[in-house]
Amino acid sequence: MTNRNRLKRGSSIAIARNIIIALGIISISFSSTASDESEISKPALYEEVLVTARKREEKLIDVPISISVVTDESIKNFKIRDIVDLAYYIPGMSASSSDASNRSISIRGVSNIQGTSPLSGVYLDEIPLSFAPSISVDLQTTDIQRVEVLKGPQGTLFGQGSMNGTVRFVTKKPSFDGVNGEIGLSAYDTESGDMSSELTAVLNLPAINDTLGFRVVTTAKDVGGWIDQPNANKDDANSYEMSYLHLKGLWKVSDKFTVDTQIIRYDSDAAAQNTVNVDPVFKRVYHVVIRDGFVPSTDSDYEYDIQNLTLSYEFDFATLIGSSSKITSEQFSSSVSAVIESPVGPPSEALTLGTYIDVDGTAHELRLVGKTGALNWVAGVFYTDVETESGYTSFSQNFGDLLLEYPGFKSILGSDSISYFLDFSYDVNSQLTISAGTRYYEDDRTDTFINAGTVLDNPDASFHKLSSKISLTYFLTDNTNLYARVAEGFRSGGSNVLNEKTYKPESLINYEVGAKSSLFEGRLITEAAIYFSQYKDYQEVEVDPTTNGILLLNPGEAEIRGVEWSTKMKITEQLTMGFSGHFSDSEFTELNVGALTKEIGDELNYAPKYTYSLTTSYNFNWPSATPGYFHFSYNRQGEQSLINRPTLDKKSSPLGNLSVQIGAKLMDFNISFFGRNLTNELRSTRPIAGQNHIPMRPRTYGVQLNYEF
Repeated sequence: MTNRNRLKRGSSIAIARNIIIALGIISISFSSTASDESEISKPALYEEVLVTARKREEKLIDVPISISVVTDESIKNFKIRDIVDLAYYIPGMSASSSDASNRSISIRGVSNIQGTSPLSGVYLDEIPLSFAPSISVDLQTTDIQRVEVLKGPQGTLFGQGSMNGTVRFVTKKPSFDGVNGEIGLSAYDTESGDMSSELTAVLNLPAINDTLGFRVVTTAKDVGGWIDQPNANKDDANSYEMSYLHLKGLWKVSDKFTVDTQIIRYDSDAAAQNTVNVDPVFKRVYHVVIRDGFVPSTDSDYEYDIQNLTLSYEFDFATLIGSSSKITSEQFSSSVSAVIESPVGPPSEALTLGTYIDVDGTAHELRLVGKTGALNWVAGVFYTDVETESGYTSFSQNFGDLLLEYPGFKSILGSDSISYFLDFSYDVNSQLTISAGTRYYEDDRTDTFINAGTVLDNPDASFHKLSSKISLTYFLTDNTNLYARVAEGFRSGGSNVLNEKTYKPESLINYEVGAKSSLFEGRLITEAAIYFSQYKDYQEVEVDPTTNGILLLNPGEAEIRGVEWSTKMKITEQLTMGFSGHFSDSEFTELNVGALTKEIGDELNYAPKYTYSLTTSYNFNWPSATPGYFHFSYNRQGEQSLINRPTLDKKSSPLGNLSVQIGAKLMDFNISFFGRNLTNELRSTRPIAGQNHIPMRPRTYGVQLNYEF
């Protein structure tokens, strides 16, 4: 290891150690003086936060996991629209998106879009949505009760696909308190782009008193573009339209038996992706390949359907929960053109017609949740059956005067998996709790490649994994605890197209210590953690030296170390401030024989060096005693690397986002003016291969009107 890397490791660990020590000293000091607060003026307290991170309802401070919770109030205050916006407010998390169906999520420096399954688990209530690594359901935040982001491996309770963490969207359930709802309308203008408009509506409808209720949520968007395609005579080409319908039903069959249902229908139509391929990025230009006068269309259609049925029955000793979900998604691009760089010759122009990815999956979970004296426990079984089909209807490449045309082809990947899990926590005494869990996972995979009608089957592959966790929690007071946790996460392996070489499953072991505290009767909430992770059998694209083909293999192992923190303070009844962030450092420490894409000391791809977020909310009165509010947020992430040697070594620049919202409440109406990306930063959100960039949407101003009834 070089002196530079030793210095980086030493400095990051020293910073992390000092922060943890400082937090512990402050927590103990504040806790010991909490009883002397009678002379302090006490503003309104934060509401106690409840989470279901361990598949049972608990106080946030009692869970020995680093968890960030974003409430429905924060979602509205900071205009969080999707998982990309959400990432700005979560320490250690970052995300970017080129369109509605493609997202890259990084949590604690782990973000790899290769492989056959994702690294981040995404759930909507009981519905698992992580089926493919590069396809992410475009969840809407309308009518979301809260979002829980569990950081670090969650393999025991949430299985493979939650190697770097789990994001859980918890919806608002139908209420029996009468007919009520909300209608929202917003319009905003993007600098040097088109106008946009969005409509949201929520209707709560009790059908039978205290027995049957429904909730309808709908969203419609007409979002203006801001990227030009001058050689195709198109301005603001990346516009899109979207519709979203979410139906929820709640049937309380008895005091012990409950039935929940959900149906979601989503459809979007985009004219182009949010990418540019002409430097510098701030010119906002995408060069379209035009051949023989033909200007290709770049329409992209994306839709998904979700159905879920969840049954819950309370026995005397435990609650039995069964959940079944079906998810189908279809993404089709009528034309995508690009300039492909070649390490051995001139760039080639590629025109791909009819790119598509279809995902069809079902998931079933059955679990028992119980409490026996000082023992809380969860036991269950989880099954998924997923098929992913992707391909091209036709493909051509132009190497100068040489035009190569290929027939359409497709790849069909199948996964049939089952897992069994057990998780428990035992209160040794009033201060000490021990928690542990384990999960056994089996995955049978198939891989079929069809080219011009010829069917080629790769050998079937099977993978299995036993992953476990253990943690200790020590309560210094009722409102301050320290915890230590060791947990393992994983994702399955797979096979390569037209090649017998398989790649191994990835695994990550995370060692973590942290502290949580709620001080001054809940007016100050703090949390911090320091972690060290060992990342084994990293999956990466390699070049096969024998065939020069592109394969997915396991080049080696890496280490990650970091520190994260979060504070939220209610200074007065009107003023609330928050500050959160993280620092991390990663490097490859061991390479397998024949690995070509990495070197010892290389950073992990898509791992920001740091992220931090500053937030302020202030409530006040306008003239005539009209209630008003002001919300401010500034979020920033550090540079990210994309390394795939010998030809690719790129870095993105640090990126910031400044947003504000000011408004007033007039009886049942709420009107606000907002601005996003007010510093107009247009640098790339993450590095990607080739000449493409994914910049942020430019400076945007808008107005929103809400009516509650």
